[in-house]
Amino acid sequence: MKITGALADKGFHAFDAAPQSHQGQKTQHIWVLVTDHQHAHIYRKTAGGLELIADARADGNTGTESFDGHINQVSAGREKKDHDPRKRQNNRDDMEFAHSLANWLNLANDEHAFDRLVLVADQHTLGHLRSNLSRNVQDRVTAELGKDLTKLPVKEIRKHLDDSIVF
Repeated sequence: MKITGALADKGFHAFDAAPQSHQGQKTQHIWVLVTDHQHAHIYRKTAGGLELIADARADGNTGTESFDGHINQVSAGREKKDHDPRKRQNNRDDMEFAHSLANWLNLANDEHAFDRLVLVADQHTLGHLRSNLSRNVQDRVTAELGKDLTKLPVKEIRKHLDDSIVF
């Protein structure tokens, strides 16, 4: 998995200098993950809307090693059910990207980079992602939206969020 953007350049604490309170209330660091099976956009919620802070994409490796060195294997039982090797490889790649993305979110959580997390993905990707998140990250997920919005501009993503969840 390849990460680009402010978080890749400056690390998980890139926005620590942002105001920690607003009108006497602690400001929550809210991240919104908008992803499909190969691309992800990570936004942070600001007073003015959503700010893109990172992009992630599958790096094209077809091996089983993810970005952090952990191994992700597809069970033998699952492979036997699907006889088309291209479909099987695509499914494995999808699972690897979700696994790598979840591991990255787990690391960000360990660094206290966000307080709350909103997940936006198609149902298939959402399931893979959810199953790989640590319990601590799952506890920080405040909303999920089962739609693929990765190709939409931020203004339309915000509209979907406003229409679908309390944001």
